Amino acid sequence: MANPNIDEKSMMTYLSFFPKAMCNQGAPLGQNKQLNAGAVRVYGPALEDDVVSDTQTNFFIDATKAGNGEIGVGFSGPAQPKVNVVAKEGKPHDLQFLGTKPGDYDVTITFNGKEIPHSPVRVHVIPQPADASKVKIQGLHPTCKIGAVNNFMVIANQAGGSGFLEVGVCGP
Repeated sequence: MANPNIDEKSMMTYLSFFPKAMCNQGAPLGQNKQLNAGAVRVYGPALEDDVVSDTQTNFFIDATKAGNGEIGVGFSGPAQPKVNVVAKEGKPHDLQFLGTKPGDYDVTITFNGKEIPHSPVRVHVIPQPADASKVKIQGLHPTCKIGAVNNFMVIANQAGGSGFLEVGVCGP
């Protein structure tokens, strides 16, 4: 008697007419919804684009169609990331991620102890860009001699981050 149009109270009333009825051995009892790790979806910005180090991003773990199970998350990478999981009943879990060192972070996701398909997922963390406002120039004179060596220094060690240093000189 598995009819979704019959409510529990009606079913109990019907069954009360058969007080000596017994369940068959092995019969599924109650709401035994199958747990399905294959129905867990993982998506979001941290998995789609590069993430700048020390910048918080997130992705979602959607187990709403997988049954009532427990989500597990593990990490491997260049450093232990800072992670916060926001779980809302009946909605995808929001995994907030902050990678502190550049590199690839592999995120292993399990559902009721079983690894989901496409796990581990990878979060690619890139270095902070350099701050050009902290680049200093020394020895550059307002006027330079054409056809002569004009020396100056570009000091970028306080700019932090990573990037390429390009110097261009324009003249007649």
